[in-house]
Amino acid sequence: MKTSMWIVVLAASLCLTGCGAGTDKFSSAADSVTNNMATDSWDEGFLEYEVADDAVEEETASTTQESSQEYSQKLIRTYRYSFETLDFDKSISFIEKKVSEYDGYIENSETSGSSHRYASLMLRIPQERADAFLSEVGSIGEIIYKSSSSEDITLNYYDTAAKLESLHTQHDRLLELLEQAASLEDIVVLETKLTDVEYEIDRYATMLRVYDNKVDYVTIHMDINEVTQIQVVEDDSVWTQIKKGLAQNTMDVIDGFVGFFILIVTGIPYFIVLGVFVLAVVLVIKKVRKARKNKEEQEVKEILQKKE
Repeated sequence: MKTSMWIVVLAASLCLTGCGAGTDKFSSAADSVTNNMATDSWDEGFLEYEVADDAVEEETASTTQESSQEYSQKLIRTYRYSFETLDFDKSISFIEKKVSEYDGYIENSETSGSSHRYASLMLRIPQERADAFLSEVGSIGEIIYKSSSSEDITLNYYDTAAKLESLHTQHDRLLELLEQAASLEDIVVLETKLTDVEYEIDRYATMLRVYDNKVDYVTIHMDINEVTQIQVVEDDSVWTQIKKGLAQNTMDVIDGFVGFFILIVTGIPYFIVLGVFVLAVVLVIKKVRKARKNKEEQEVKEILQKKE
């Protein structure tokens, strides 16, 4: 009987030892992931940690190596143009029409001035159609300034794409560990880490969308100046430049007088209202002064009468 009891006790001990070993094994795995989470390395404010899993690391490295062979250059192209035009409204309408025809859009537009108007436009045109668009729009007036620039963001673009891919891998690994988690503490830690990774995934995805938009669409800044006479830049003599300067200044003076005359004429209704108001104020003041004077004279007469 005693021998049977010892056999039962020994079997129970072996069973508990096996269960404890299984729990310790998962705890060690959870601690490994938690330690990796606690020793994250941060780069430019973004999460960048390595999951302790050799198979995942080898798969990511292989994928990155294959992707590197398919890299294409990513350039952000920007153009700046300044025009002088004799027909401001026609030029603006032509630009808007061509932007629509070339599947672009106007990101920003500002117009100012009255007699001499000025417009500043920021246009976004598909990269593959930008050259044809500029060729057509260049006819709206005299180009007095133009420039172009490009920014190579190839390294930043593919570095961001690689980080996003790594984050997706980490996200999948954390989901696997979350399914295996048994204790509440492990579940809380893993869910917190999942939230952080999902936030970083959204951030990197947004960065890639911004990059794609800047690369796929060329940015064109256009300044449109309304003038009464186009000044073509030429290598003229000093006397020719003086004559052109005098002619332009004379036109500016004439335009100034015309604008002042138009302002006076169109402001007549306001001047009439203002004149009536001033006249009414003057009449009221005179009436008050006259009443005060009559009152003072009456008081003087009463005083003299009392003395008599």
